[in-house]
Amino acid sequence: MMGPEGAIAARYHYDEFGIALDDEKFDMNWAGPDNLFGYTGLGYDYTSRLNNARSRYFDASIGRFISEDTVEGDNKNPLSLNLYTYVQNNPLIYTDPSGNKIWLIHGTNLKGVDNPEATWTSDFVKYIGKLYNEDVETPRWSGGNKTSARSDAADDIAAEIIKWRKNNPNEPIRLVGHSHGGNVAIMIANLLADEKIKVETLVTIATPVRGYQLKQEVGQHLHIYNERNSIQINGGSIWLLAKARRTFNSAANVKIEVDKNMIILRLIQ
Repeated sequence: MMGPEGAIAARYHYDEFGIALDDEKFDMNWAGPDNLFGYTGLGYDYTSRLNNARSRYFDASIGRFISEDTVEGDNKNPLSLNLYTYVQNNPLIYTDPSGNKIWLIHGTNLKGVDNPEATWTSDFVKYIGKLYNEDVETPRWSGGNKTSARSDAADDIAAEIIKWRKNNPNEPIRLVGHSHGGNVAIMIANLLADEKIKVETLVTIATPVRGYQLKQEVGQHLHIYNERNSIQINGGSIWLLAKARRTFNSAANVKIEVDKNMIILRLIQ
């Protein structure tokens, strides 16, 4: 875990199935939050003491998922047919990052151009699909810097997800939005909630925090931000609904240090 100056502040140790053994504190003055990511990079819930394995939760104390895996097993591999078993009981050589579905929502283009590739390059889309072992969608929207443009985008993408969900009733949904694409993602989550469809994971990256807020809970809201992004504070219209700021009240806010060589790939990792 990195401290505010970029030096290692703490190091965590786990056994094969992710039970925390001990930790090392290198910076005793570091008063930052507990590490939000633990064993094999999975999100960790300090209340339930479960690992968020995206499409299901993993209990390290028993080395099992606490609900059935959404990925069906292979009849040629008997170990895979137990939908509660984690990595076929062999965590020394396997990990299980599957989230099954991820929707990448691009940010605002000041020229109003429909261009997701400006945010998500083809190499990144391939990488993220391989990293999470899931299908990746990059829905298009106008990219216009207006409330109406974001509202239209949310309506269109939510309709697309609802249609997909009818054929995939048991698969979780993850939304990743960059800049005002994060606000579009929030609006989508609210629209899906109206249809009783829960978003498992919502990731917002450098999203301007204005009047867009979640009306219902999602499985997890992770917000990634930095203090060099002027658009979060100054870009677009400053709404009267909420004071412009960098973080969300109900999200797990993760601050990162960036430089000119930082790319979005490092944010997702």
